[in-house]
Amino acid sequence: MQKIAVFNAHVNEACEQTGRSRLDLLKELRKAGITGLEVDIADVTDVAALKAELKAVDMTISSLCGTYHFEETGRADLQLVAVADALEVEQIMPVPGFFTERIPLEQARANCLKALTELVVAATEKGIKVSVEDYDAATSVVMDSEAMCWFGDRIENLYYTFDTGNFIYSGEDALAAFANLEDKVIHFHAKDRSLTKIVGAGSKETLDGKTLYATAVGSGVIPLDELLQKLAAQNYYGWITIEHFGAKDQLQAMLDSVAWLKSRSL
Repeated sequence: MQKIAVFNAHVNEACEQTGRSRLDLLKELRKAGITGLEVDIADVTDVAALKAELKAVDMTISSLCGTYHFEETGRADLQLVAVADALEVEQIMPVPGFFTERIPLEQARANCLKALTELVVAATEKGIKVSVEDYDAATSVVMDSEAMCWFGDRIENLYYTFDTGNFIYSGEDALAAFANLEDKVIHFHAKDRSLTKIVGAGSKETLDGKTLYATAVGSGVIPLDELLQKLAAQNYYGWITIEHFGAKDQLQAMLDSVAWLKSRSL
């Protein structure tokens, strides 16, 4: 069985939806089989308190992430490395930047390349691995597998987080994308998408006009079974992180997702 994590933000949202405490929900999720939290650096306000909370529920941090605008300066924010080191996190995932009318794609890429290279060097010195994912935004410099490879081919020791539910945003086939990226995949976001409207769930429109709705893993249109089989064929022993930002019932979605993953006998 692979190690299963969930986004820390999902836990916070579930607290808001249910009125229950974080500790109470974390205990329930741990009992269900979730052993890791994917944490955004913006939510880390007290390293010692976070470590104590995780110890209390026998969980660890699967990855530390953050969203940046490296396109503006070409300089890395090394706080991501410092906080990961303090939390004893083995990998980090920056969303590196975006292009704009003011900073076109070629310049944005060049600036992000410079900053990411600096970040990877600093992280590698600490024994921390850096990955980028297929971020589902039209202006992202890493929107699809081709863009991810553009950076991966140029930066030594840069790896990939494979987000199953984001390739559909740009119209890319997820199975073809996996074939492009599989040699450097060190982290896996299990995300499904529904094309059937779910009242109360968050939605996103794809570049070709489809509306995607947040849903539990295994209940949408993403070929997750096939992707998990391909992952297993790579002898992958890393984290599988459940992701469904905007789920109508975040707690139930997390429980349904982990139950579905455990049923796959990974």
